[in-house]
Amino acid sequence: MNAFPPQSPLGSDELNVSEYTHRILFGGRTAESFSPPSPLQSQDYNFKDEALLLTTRKVQYRCMSQLSPAELITRGQQFINQMEPKKDPGSRNNSSVGVGGINRYLISVCVEYLQQPVALKEEGLFRVPGDSSLMKALHRDFQSHTVSKEHLRWSVMEQKDPNTVSGLLKLHLRENGLLSQQSLDQLLPHVGSRDHEMLAETVVEMLPPDELQPLLEVVSLMATIVMEPWAQDNKMNPRTLGIACGLSIFPSLDPGTATALLETLVKKNKVLQESQTIL
Repeated sequence: MNAFPPQSPLGSDELNVSEYTHRILFGGRTAESFSPPSPLQSQDYNFKDEALLLTTRKVQYRCMSQLSPAELITRGQQFINQMEPKKDPGSRNNSSVGVGGINRYLISVCVEYLQQPVALKEEGLFRVPGDSSLMKALHRDFQSHTVSKEHLRWSVMEQKDPNTVSGLLKLHLRENGLLSQQSLDQLLPHVGSRDHEMLAETVVEMLPPDELQPLLEVVSLMATIVMEPWAQDNKMNPRTLGIACGLSIFPSLDPGTATALLETLVKKNKVLQESQTIL
């Protein structure tokens, strides 16, 4: 760190924090000698190397600690503003949030992807785990409300592994809850009924639209998965889907009840859809 003389590296007005950081990181050369913008310009320059980003931020905070109170007032807010992620003004309403924070757009995009033949043929769909780190990254993007719908959709549709997308859908449903606890409490007395058609009709009658619509979308997808010719390749049936996804869709129920409820709904998907049409 011989890039600067020891006296007051930040005392000069012509040397701001970002330039100081840039010169430290790159051997004393000035920011102007580099094509990328200085590290503080996070809205323009995206570090691929997280270690470099962490190092940069540590140096930046150390630089801030050397500022006098007056300099901190004048430069500190600029530093903070530059470090904050920049939101796309047109993307604030890029998702519909329902019960428990359910993101309707995430569900729709995942269902769109998983309805493709190449995904429907994937063996163990919804049972085989996908890339956990990628699922979490995609989920953060959808939940951030700072990414455009077009980019969110593209980030899912470009995925090569259907298990990552099915895992993303399960992750979102498990963390946010597709149905409210009040709705589940109302349905529980009917879950053990042997009249599965009546159970399906009860679900349609009792659930509010903001819970019913995403549930029907997910169940309809699963009903397609267990149909031929797809089931011959993906090796999934209503029971295995119930085991794999029951607790993700109904996380507050015990495993047996959650499995049985989802299995029944998948089997009676036609009744669900027809009952909704009548209503």
